[in-house]
Amino acid sequence: MGKNGTKWAVVGGGHAGQAIAGLLGLQGHDVKLYDVYPELVSAINAKGGIQMQDDLNGFAPVTLASTEMKDVLTPDREFVAVVIPTAFYDSVAEKCAPYIKKDQIVLLFPESTLGAYAFWKRAKGCGAEDFIPVACNQLIYCCRAWAPGLVNVNGHKEYVGIAAIPAHKTEYVVEKMRPFFPQMRGLKNALESSLTNFQAIVHPIPLVMNLSRVENKEEWNPYFDGVTKSIAAFMDKVDAERLAIGRAYGFELDGMVTMYRDMYAFCSGETIYDVLQTCSCYRKIQGWKELDTRYLYEDLPYSLVPMIALAKLAGVETPHMEAFRTISYMLVGEYLDEGRTFEALGFDRMTKEQFVREIVNG
Repeated sequence: MGKNGTKWAVVGGGHAGQAIAGLLGLQGHDVKLYDVYPELVSAINAKGGIQMQDDLNGFAPVTLASTEMKDVLTPDREFVAVVIPTAFYDSVAEKCAPYIKKDQIVLLFPESTLGAYAFWKRAKGCGAEDFIPVACNQLIYCCRAWAPGLVNVNGHKEYVGIAAIPAHKTEYVVEKMRPFFPQMRGLKNALESSLTNFQAIVHPIPLVMNLSRVENKEEWNPYFDGVTKSIAAFMDKVDAERLAIGRAYGFELDGMVTMYRDMYAFCSGETIYDVLQTCSCYRKIQGWKELDTRYLYEDLPYSLVPMIALAKLAGVETPHMEAFRTISYMLVGEYLDEGRTFEALGFDRMTKEQFVREIVNG
């Protein structure tokens, strides 16, 4: 069945990577999956695919799972979906670069902050053809892989914002992706995608502010238990700074409350606290029992830190973001690298206007 559909390469076999591969397999497409863990690819190959449960039900065939990029990014692949923590974008861009085709659409799920920009720059620097990197501002599914080849999807978003580099190709990508991902809506450019990345707020803040629960290995839910009204009020202040950064770059962005209500039909309320308390797809999420989690090592250095860099480039003050970054690195810095800092992004060598031209025009 899958061999008659569109040929996809999915890079990343974690929770979301298996969910995307599973969706495409259920749709009848020919899917190859890359991951670094031999035991994961062996299990999926032995099963012949991925069993999907809950919101997506059925067995999704996978043509091949492999730890070799050359076996997955083969010349017959029409589209690529990179579904990995953005902390690994540089190394994966280097591995993908020899095999990406000219004008190939490469989706980056989720790009976090400036992830598509970073992936594009690194892949091009490694000799990749002129491909079309696509920033996806959110994951489509709330999901968990309980085992290799077994994925539970708890809910899905009503829309996901995307933007291509260069920006004028965004609508072309939206049309190409409509048969696979009808939730996708075009944004103005990849910078807008980065500035709508609320994972920078909703992932690391509940974790760091509940370190005692994590280190005591308690049974808890990060949102229903971990986000109290006081913590939610702090998140609201950080979100206000995100909106201020957006205004400095010419965007009137929606706040987190509006974004949650728009993305999840079951979310309601007027405050971050209320919205999270009604987000039923979070109900089954178990709180962390260790600090080695992407909600920390990805969403601080690669979501919040580059957002602060964008603020600095535009001359916007972000005292709450910076205070949270400082205390987080003091408390759990051994789990964090520097990330996409002002200097790592090259912002010390360009103006705001030069950066905007590059991310918009390619």
